[in-house]
Amino acid sequence: MGQMRILIILGWFILINVGPGVAQQNGFVSSGNAEIYYRIFGSGKPLLFVNGGPGFSSEGFENIAEKLAEKYQVILFDQRGTGRSKLDEISSSNIRMDLMIDDMEALRKHLAFPQWSIIGHSFGGMLANYYTAHYPERVTQLILSASGGINLDILNYYNLNSQLTAAEQDSLAYWSSAIRRGDRSEHARRRQREFRAAAF
Repeated sequence: MGQMRILIILGWFILINVGPGVAQQNGFVSSGNAEIYYRIFGSGKPLLFVNGGPGFSSEGFENIAEKLAEKYQVILFDQRGTGRSKLDEISSSNIRMDLMIDDMEALRKHLAFPQWSIIGHSFGGMLANYYTAHYPERVTQLILSASGGINLDILNYYNLNSQLTAAEQDSLAYWSSAIRRGDRSEHARRRQREFRAAAF
């Protein structure tokens, strides 16, 4: 990867949320059968933030984007089928890693960045790895936070939820279900994060 520096940051500290962030620019970019929604915070060297999931929108990561925007131009985007990046149908034919990195590359081209740094959290780190493996010349730095490798092989020998007590697993399932049903309150997101963090 040439001059690329790879930093591995462990922990969930990036999820600390102290209030909603305000993007300075937002819009959509076409990528295949999807319209990908993005927001930009700050100015300076571009830093793409790829949030975890899969299946979560970038909502809730505005505050870390604002913090990072003190030094960088931070780009958040909703991965296809999440948030405002809606698809007519969610299926294995249109939610695939190759299409997701195509979305990221379409976004880079749309914003006319020759290169950018990428930070990937959890599943977002796996997606960032996959993108970097296909477009190494486009990535100046790769930062991974609480992430696995380039695929889901880690799940063959490590189950995060096995670290939780039965009560914690029930609580995590409750708050995750509430969010899937449409509860977008900060309280629900914070409670979900607390139980996820307990797995570490």
